[in-house]
Amino acid sequence: MTAQEYYQLGQIISKRIIGRNDWKLADKQAAVRAFGSAILLDLNFADAYSAIGNVYYSTGDFILAEKNYRKAVELKPNSRINRAVLFNLLKKQGRIDEAIGLI
Repeated sequence: MTAQEYYQLGQIISKRIIGRNDWKLADKQAAVRAFGSAILLDLNFADAYSAIGNVYYSTGDFILAEKNYRKAVELKPNSRINRAVLFNLLKKQGRIDEAIGLI
C-alpha cells in the first residue's frame, strides 16, 4: 500500500472513533497504526501527523495529540488547519500565551 492509501484507511477507521464516547481501544490503535504506516512511507506527511493528533485528542490523550499536532505544524507551517487545531488544544488546556504565539 502507498502512504496515501494507509492515510485513507486511517481516516475510515478514525471516523468510527471521533465524536463518540464508546470508542474502542482497538479502533484507536488501528487508526494510529494506519496513519503511522503512512508516515513510515513518507516522513513528511503532515496530514497523517495531524490525523494521529485528532485520534489522540478525541480519546483524551492531549500529550500525544500535542506532540503530533506540533509535528504537523513543523512540517507544514503555513497550514491554517494545523495551527488551528494546535491552538485549540493549547487553549483548552489553559495555555493561552502559547496558543496566541501560534497566531
